Amino acid sequence: MNFNLKNFYNLLPQHKNEKSISPEFLTWFIGFFEGDGSFQKNGTVRITQSSTDIQILYRVKTTMGFGTVRIQDSKSNVHCWTTNVDQKCAARLTLLFNGNLITNHKLKTFKTWFNFWKNKKNNQEFMTLIGSNFTLQDKPKPQLLSLYNSWLSGFIDADGCWTISIYKTQSKKNPVASVLLLVAAQNDPEWVTNIITILQLGRKRSQKNNIKQCWVVQRRDQLDIMLSYIERFPHKTKKSISFNKFCKVRRRILKKEHYGNGYEKIKSLASLINPKNVYPKEEEDRKDASGPKEE
Repeated sequence: MNFNLKNFYNLLPQHKNEKSISPEFLTWFIGFFEGDGSFQKNGTVRITQSSTDIQILYRVKTTMGFGTVRIQDSKSNVHCWTTNVDQKCAARLTLLFNGNLITNHKLKTFKTWFNFWKNKKNNQEFMTLIGSNFTLQDKPKPQLLSLYNSWLSGFIDADGCWTISIYKTQSKKNPVASVLLLVAAQNDPEWVTNIITILQLGRKRSQKNNIKQCWVVQRRDQLDIMLSYIERFPHKTKKSISFNKFCKVRRRILKKEHYGNGYEKIKSLASLINPKNVYPKEEEDRKDASGPKEE
């Protein structure tokens, strides 16, 4: 299945066209929003990012042709891209997201957000723009999950982590390298089951007393598939930097450079892939010691 972007393209800002907002970007944007975006009670939408990655918010604003980038929390060093309470903008986003949402949690909040606009007084412009034949998406569309569109790249940009941990164990002569892609499921553990079933890649892993579920890709052959996918649909946030570091360290590990005298050097390089990443903790990786490793 393909994402339905036709209705959104029919309502582009006057200074935009299909060449300036590509289907690849819109599909990535939907995935990114499902991870880091939110539908607000006042009818706006918001994407929150660390101020260190503010460039992606400006790229969203420039490419989409609407919205504002501002400080959300100066103490926490957080910025956001947000829209105004504007009927035309709400209609554009309604036509973009409707029928294209993959995660159940985001679909639920989208329905609540849509009903705000549907029941809002003096909403004639909004209702006219979405059209009299508009039908609200009633269930998530996991069948849109594919390695042939950019949705997953956007979702990994929001909630994924390319990570490598290197450590020694008493049971193995050489150091163990835990090399993996980890993507948090947020409030939608069903998404993990869907992606494993549809893509036939990865496995489920629980965090924090089995409450938080994640999708993990760790086998060498399956990581090769995901690396090829990201090369085809590159990350647009600073996660691209982590991805490039991950690939370089992984290549060195495949050459066994973390053995012997190279242990400390490769371990140090691996720690720089995500210097501020809080998970997966090394002890979590150790729990997977019986699983496939790139030793």
